[in-house]
Amino acid sequence: MNLPKEWTTGQRIKWIRRERGLTQIQLAKKCKISEQGVYAIEKGIREPRWTTVIAISAVLKVNLETLVPCYNDRRIDAVDVADIPIEGKPCRKPSE
Repeated sequence: MNLPKEWTTGQRIKWIRRERGLTQIQLAKKCKISEQGVYAIEKGIREPRWTTVIAISAVLKVNLETLVPCYNDRRIDAVDVADIPIEGKPCRKPSE
């Protein structure tokens, strides 16, 4: 899936959710989060937690790099996950 790089995670979730024919309520129930949570993420009001991004990617059947701009710019380790930007923050290259 080739989405514009400038799109935020929320914009990506909204577009893919609609492509999959899901409502915010359906996505929320499948991910076990509130409908208000899905709304806030899609509107950029709230940044999703990584556990939420992982749940959404599983429900929408997409890779994390599809939802999170610049995901591929980082080497992912378990300890790095909390440090990876999701919304509104610049991506950094890993320090070697």
